[in-house]
Amino acid sequence: MTPTEVRRVANIIAGLVAETPTGAPSGILYSGLMGLLDLDEYQSIVGALEQAGLIETRCHVLYPTPKLAAAAAGSAGVSQ
Repeated sequence: MTPTEVRRVANIIAGLVAETPTGAPSGILYSGLMGLLDLDEYQSIVGALEQAGLIETRCHVLYPTPKLAAAAAGSAGVSQ
């Protein structure tokens, strides 16, 4: 994946998680993105979003953090 593609997929994941305050099942998100990236790429992107403090993962469910909620409220995406 190119850096631009990684950013786009990260924005997709962050956007979906931001819209799902009760949690987004990681496996279901990945299954929807399988045609775009492999599991290692998906896990790397999720890890980067966690390290950035935008999402939390508990029991394979992705939850938005207050930082992501603020970013989502202020713009249409995390970063372009």
